Amino acid sequence: MIKTPSLLPDLLDSIYAAAVGEHGWEHTIAQLGDAFRSPAAGFFVQHSDNHEFSLEIFQGVSDTDLASYATHFSEVNPWFTTPGMMLPGLIRSDEDINIHFNHCHHFVNTEYYQDWLKPQDLKHSIGGTLTIQNGYHLNFTFMRPAQSSSYKPEEIELLQTLFPHLSRAFSTSRLLETVSRQQQNLLDGCDRFKLGLVLFDNLGKITDVNQSALKILLADDGLGLRRQKLWASHPGAEQHIHATLHAMLSPQSPISMSQWLHIPRLSGAASYQLMVITHPSPLSALGPRCKGAMLLVDPARRRKLPRHRIQAHFALTVRETDVAQLMIQGYNTKELAHELDITYESARTYVKRICQKANVNGQTAFVALTLKELALIF
Repeated sequence: MIKTPSLLPDLLDSIYAAAVGEHGWEHTIAQLGDAFRSPAAGFFVQHSDNHEFSLEIFQGVSDTDLASYATHFSEVNPWFTTPGMMLPGLIRSDEDINIHFNHCHHFVNTEYYQDWLKPQDLKHSIGGTLTIQNGYHLNFTFMRPAQSSSYKPEEIELLQTLFPHLSRAFSTSRLLETVSRQQQNLLDGCDRFKLGLVLFDNLGKITDVNQSALKILLADDGLGLRRQKLWASHPGAEQHIHATLHAMLSPQSPISMSQWLHIPRLSGAASYQLMVITHPSPLSALGPRCKGAMLLVDPARRRKLPRHRIQAHFALTVRETDVAQLMIQGYNTKELAHELDITYESARTYVKRICQKANVNGQTAFVALTLKELALIF
């Protein structure tokens, strides 16, 4: 007999450890399967009307049987075809199917049992819907063979206790996976165009960098890493970086910089350029640990961005697109005026128009918006 009080703390610990990535869901599902004496268990998604099926993670059922479920047996699964069975948060078993039809053998007479469960030596089922979104049910299910007997009231009670935790933990896990993908896409997108991206936590320590930034920092040419923090060899630049990071991370006085920081290099090559990203739009996709970011540019490795996509995305003129490309690459107004052989006032006018079209306030905000939408634009 299952010992509910003694199992609950360990199962909850395992569920929330999986949520934050301390170990995979495979470990937790195996542990839950052992606790409920169920060799088959896991998450899946199924639509309530068209029965469209997608697998999240399921153990104890072969790929062939999962494929046959997706192509046919999802449509005849009595848990979904019987009205009211799959309401969120309710624990259901094959016994509930029998009770609904007032027939003690209804479940074992279904096509779902005879042609899908029985050939796998599975008979008893327990589970239900964790959440519903747009008709799609996120379900967690246990299944075990006939010789294990049906699920007992104390097992149903334990699963009822675990259900809200499973729901919260799996939602958290999905969110963290989404954030991780968004962060990696942003880092990789910047890499494509030789833009370094450095992410910081609330203590100013670096939490992640892309390959372009790492190459600059490992070169240690006036800018590098010391104890997970940015370091500059030039005293003035070092002070400026620390002051900027302090302001960037201060909740009392959040900054919105309009110019790039110029960091002198020991080799005498053109200075590195750093832009602080404090606007929430790109940072919101990077997760709770990311409290700030810097765009890091080596002028010698600047790479032009695809002008036709920038032009179409922001509805820019040909000349505005020229200016926008340089803005994203780290040119300030004076530098882009020189690069394009136009007056400083003309450059300012173009920058202003571009920011108006992008509905942002200043070059930093424009770069931040571009970073946020990098996958779309590039």
